[in-house]
Amino acid sequence: MEINNVGLEALDLSKVRFATGIDFRFPKRTLASEESVILTEDRDQYETFHGQSTPVIGQYAGKLSNDGETLRLEVGPHGFAIQEFRYEATWYPRADGGGDRLQVVDEGTARDAWNTAAQWSA
Repeated sequence: MEINNVGLEALDLSKVRFATGIDFRFPKRTLASEESVILTEDRDQYETFHGQSTPVIGQYAGKLSNDGETLRLEVGPHGFAIQEFRYEATWYPRADGGGDRLQVVDEGTARDAWNTAAQWSA
């Protein structure tokens, strides 16, 4: 999973958490504007396949569902949503356990668009 800071200000990742989806404790690290990091289920496997062009900041616990699910990324003590969306397995069958992955088409689009197949590609 790639986490991109599309905002104009740096983001303190130690104050960020997943409220739904996967489990991951972000390290003390600042993510600059337009900077990206990778969360992976298996760091060695990821780096063997993709290389090290985008830094891997850690391995998450749990599994992303091939059937679709809601992911919510929050920041701060009150749980302000940075991003929340639901993906569906039916959008792109090749990404439903067939080896392809889902990729966001436009990171800067409105939040509710992330819940539609048109916002993703396989």
